[in-house]
Amino acid sequence: MGYFKVLNDVNAPYRLQRIPGLIADQEYRVHEEAGQDCGTYTGSELANIGLVTSDAESEQSAATRDVPDFYSRLFIFEARKN
Repeated sequence: MGYFKVLNDVNAPYRLQRIPGLIADQEYRVHEEAGQDCGTYTGSELANIGLVTSDAESEQSAATRDVPDFYSRLFIFEARKN
């Protein structure tokens, strides 16, 4: 899944992106293309609650790097074997 931001917001809230179409009771490992692990979630969690996609997702990203305009992230979902 791709996340694309055109312009920075001032004091923007966390953004959640719901991901429909996943198997509800299947676990999915989510990580970024750059290798940062985002966690493991069920398809139900991702469909109903969503995945935090804003650049404020982690204290590390907000504290250690500037997030410019036209910022993007690529999330990769891997189904885990039950």
